[in-house]
Amino acid sequence: MGEGSNDNYKKIIKQHNFIGGLISNNTTEIIEIKGGKDYNLTIKRTISDAFISILSFGLYTPTTIIIEK
Repeated sequence: MGEGSNDNYKKIIKQHNFIGGLISNNTTEIIEIKGGKDYNLTIKRTISDAFISILSFGLYTPTTIIIEK
């Protein structure tokens, strides 16, 4: 968003989802980017997230959120 990340700030958050992502444990509030102009926000499923999802047969599907500012 905006010019992208300017500082060396990086925060990684895990979001916990269930039943293939249909139900979330809680909605992650990202205070760091509230009202900010320049940041990168990446939401992805890492290899370890996918492995855990496969082991739980899709009942637990974690997601990784990366904030760079």
